[in-house]
Amino acid sequence: MIVADLPVDLDDPADRLACLHDQMTTAKASQQASAASNVFSVVDLMPLRLLRTLAPEALARQPFVNLALTDLPGSRAPGYLLGARLESLHPIVTGAGNLAVIIGVLSYVDQMGVAITVDPDVVSDPDHLMASFREAADELIQACR
Repeated sequence: MIVADLPVDLDDPADRLACLHDQMTTAKASQQASAASNVFSVVDLMPLRLLRTLAPEALARQPFVNLALTDLPGSRAPGYLLGARLESLHPIVTGAGNLAVIIGVLSYVDQMGVAITVDPDVVSDPDHLMASFREAADELIQACR
């Protein structure tokens, strides 16, 4: 788990990507990544019943982030069930605590599935958020060509 500031003040999508890449590279090389790893190591040692009791309380009041993104590398080779090829995979992310937006990204073969979960008390128009997300992705693709 790494916390980064989103460079929403930059107009150019390639500049935003470069800025975010620099932040993530620095954060991964710093103590931030190992501190998060240590937290998850401790969590792994907790009894499941205690974790189920404490986690919702901790997440409900955390003041640090309002958006979370998880990226899961999927299989590069296609999967099959009873001889039928699995065409695509899409992540399902559930709301947690006081996070306003959670984005799940899952790769599969040469595709990427994206799911966005919102807190309806914070994000009143998820369709607009998704359209903006698609527009930003298209801008980034164009800028990187």
